[in-house]
Amino acid sequence: MILAICALVLACTGGAFAAGKLTGPQKKEVGKIAAKVAKKNAGGGTKGPKGATGPAGPAGPAGPAGPAGPAGSASAYGTVGVNGAGNMAFRLNVGFPGEPTNPQPGITCIPAPKNVPVSLTLQEPGFIIQVAPNQCGGASNYQIETVNLNLVRTDMAFNIVVP
Repeated sequence: MILAICALVLACTGGAFAAGKLTGPQKKEVGKIAAKVAKKNAGGGTKGPKGATGPAGPAGPAGPAGPAGPAGSASAYGTVGVNGAGNMAFRLNVGFPGEPTNPQPGITCIPAPKNVPVSLTLQEPGFIIQVAPNQCGGASNYQIETVNLNLVRTDMAFNIVVP
């Protein structure tokens, strides 16, 4: 074992000793050969094929909050739905002067903040229209009728916007 270690040490120092004994012209020649091999292995200055896309980096910090938008123009808006007692009621009410009533299924009367046509959207499949408020006591109320897909009057949740 000791003999093997000594042989290894001598072999390594011999190569280093020989490399240290190169003349100036020999060193230049070795440099030229090394440069030529390096250029050949580096692709000669041309680009190789595109590699695979790496994983996404971590998300950056949140940006600053944007400026506040202009004030809305609706004079009233809300969401109407069936309450626990089975009657139509506001889930959200901004600008309406009172609670809805429903004289019969599928007909909802909403106290009007002003007498104008309204924008309506259902929250489930069916149909909705605003009609003349003949069952709701005249122009001081909106009369909204909702029907299911079978065209049967049914109390259904909806959104209402008064411009």
